[in-house]
Amino acid sequence: MTHSPNIERIVAILSAFDHKNRPLQPMDILTRSGVARSTGFALLAALTNRGYLEKVEGGYRLGSASRDLPFAPIDRVEDRATLRAGPLTTIAAPEGLKMHPQLFDLVSLPPIGSSPPWKIGFANASRSNPWRVALERSVTEKHARLSPWISDIIVRNAEDDAEQQASQLEELVSLGIDALVISASPQTNHKLTSSLRRCMKRGLPVVALDRRPVRDDCYTVFVTASDDLIGRLSAIWLSEHLKGEGNVWLLSGLRGASPTERRLKAALSVFEELPNVAITAHRYTTWTREGGRSSIEELLSRSDQIPDGVWSDSGLQGLGSIDAFLTARVPIPPHTGGDVNGIYRAALKNRIPLCAIDYPSSMGAKAIDTAIALLRGESTTRRIEAPTPVILTKGYETKNVKADIWAEDHTRWDLPDDALLS
Repeated sequence: MTHSPNIERIVAILSAFDHKNRPLQPMDILTRSGVARSTGFALLAALTNRGYLEKVEGGYRLGSASRDLPFAPIDRVEDRATLRAGPLTTIAAPEGLKMHPQLFDLVSLPPIGSSPPWKIGFANASRSNPWRVALERSVTEKHARLSPWISDIIVRNAEDDAEQQASQLEELVSLGIDALVISASPQTNHKLTSSLRRCMKRGLPVVALDRRPVRDDCYTVFVTASDDLIGRLSAIWLSEHLKGEGNVWLLSGLRGASPTERRLKAALSVFEELPNVAITAHRYTTWTREGGRSSIEELLSRSDQIPDGVWSDSGLQGLGSIDAFLTARVPIPPHTGGDVNGIYRAALKNRIPLCAIDYPSSMGAKAIDTAIALLRGESTTRRIEAPTPVILTKGYETKNVKADIWAEDHTRWDLPDDALLS
């Protein structure tokens, strides 16, 4: 799908503001963004009307609608942020902190012709960990809340098997669904891709959730959170906390799942900029506590050296990592990874420096809202990103990574370890 020049101009305008969101005069905005006056003033007015900008004393600043965009919860990294570790080392500004063009790419479908309430199918990749269970609950709870619009939400669980999910899509279509929400199984194959394309050709709204199908022509809208931001920002925090040097172990989620691979790629792009940071181990953990625990137990049994940091793309396996260090009675290095209550409790109880960026399971409810909007013939953006707050243990902010929420305020001591706080 191609993007109009105005989309690029909008992205440039919203990127003109600094991390403190200081007001700018109209001409300063246009100069910084490189947008011509002939179209720039009209775009400023349109963005103000939609809440992306607001007029204040001193000019314009980012408005309330911009807080839901992927860069909202963070301080912008300087173009060449300096980390000192012996010799001068640098890290490039992460591309993941920029806005995805599809956030401004509007799509709509003709009304389907039938009247509500509608039947919606949810093809869940799996229920293999607490986050995925919470995602499914976020979807199904919308049934009661939107009963005038929804007659039923039919759920199928593919157990992370693309072949099985393809068959389940055909079943859902045969049951007469009016719209499809899908969290795609990893290693999406030709059969699943073909099933999705047939859904699109039938005119079904297809809302991809969390995990994007391989091809852009297999879905109408993608509801997610920024995996690039999660991977890059957590790696920046760990690098800065370590002052640009040390040995790091990496714990990824489910091999082949798009959030896993995108977060890993983003983190590596940060670590590779730092010659004094060495990645000495990498394991996939299936996003489970046991997967994190067994990975660290195996690494500790093979290594005489405790890592200086553990980068984990989620607290689902990060909590298991902390379990293993505690059992081995060795010093626990700083960790990354959020989502589950247990990793916050463990970090606070054991005084572990922690950077967490929660991946909100509530995006499931947003996917149902989006499906209803498409069925009603309303316009929506091609990509919808849920906010991802930065959560740090107190005292561990770094130069470029600041807390939106302190872990001390976020943790729920009255809830179990597997409770989702996102």
